[in-house]
Amino acid sequence: MKPLKPMKVNYLALRVIRELSGASQSGVAAAVGMERANYAHIEAGRRPGTAEQIVKIARALRVPVGAIAVMGAEVLVDAEAVA
Repeated sequence: MKPLKPMKVNYLALRVIRELSGASQSGVAAAVGMERANYAHIEAGRRPGTAEQIVKIARALRVPVGAIAVMGAEVLVDAEAVA
């Protein structure tokens, strides 16, 4: 498997989905296994997430990856590989 590329995130959708779900940044970060500050950087668009991180975030929020990520075909294949 080739290395996972950073995945473009729809930052507004990510924040809105998290807030509507009632989850905190700390709660999502803990579910994904990352520090809250790192999650906050991804959510704010200051740092890209890896495909693996974005897939885990989508799972934690119980939404399809496509709801929070903008994916090219090659990234979609990589995201499916970590599913």
